[in-house]
Amino acid sequence: WGPGYNSKHSCSTAPIIQPLVWLHDIYSEEGRADTYVRHFIDREGNRTEETLDRADAYLTFARKIYAWQKEHLLNPSTGVYYDMLGADNTIRYDTVVSGRAKLVYRRHVDTGKPGGTAFTYNTGTMLAGTVELYRATGQEAYAADIRPLCVKSLTAFTKWRRLDGNRYREFPLDAKATSGFNCWFNDVLMRAYVDAYAYEPIASRISPSS
Repeated sequence: WGPGYNSKHSCSTAPIIQPLVWLHDIYSEEGRADTYVRHFIDREGNRTEETLDRADAYLTFARKIYAWQKEHLLNPSTGVYYDMLGADNTIRYDTVVSGRAKLVYRRHVDTGKPGGTAFTYNTGTMLAGTVELYRATGQEAYAADIRPLCVKSLTAFTKWRRLDGNRYREFPLDAKATSGFNCWFNDVLMRAYVDAYAYEPIASRISPSS
């Protein structure tokens, strides 16, 4: 992520939601309140700054990230997340003269359309994110996303298999145990299922039928 990157990946976005909520929790504790200065470019292109409450800022950032990825990278036909927004690798620069110094910055570049392989990792990090956001905010909009993401990810990623007379759902496998990332990616989704289970009664009550 950054003004010079013109592709936006699920794996570089959703995983930060959980730790941002945890940081919000830490700085919400008694005696831990703090502020920080955020430097940014405003809508008119001016470089400016503002002082923010750290706990509120972390939670706001987590919410924005979740909203962005859901809007841009959720595949409505499958209910799971695309790998990335693509781009044409164009890189542009802005030159800013400040006194005697000439500063060069990467300029924002628009991204392309969503695509790529849907990995269990990307959906798992978003599921974990919505669970944490619901816990921290109590807003039902987050809880409403829990059950559909659980159900649709199970359908999208698994296939029915039979072993010793028993049927079970099998997640993506790697050709060899020593190569590939599916085992690790699947673990991320499994961990998110465990997080989500605690809120299953609430999610079942307010989520659309799946």
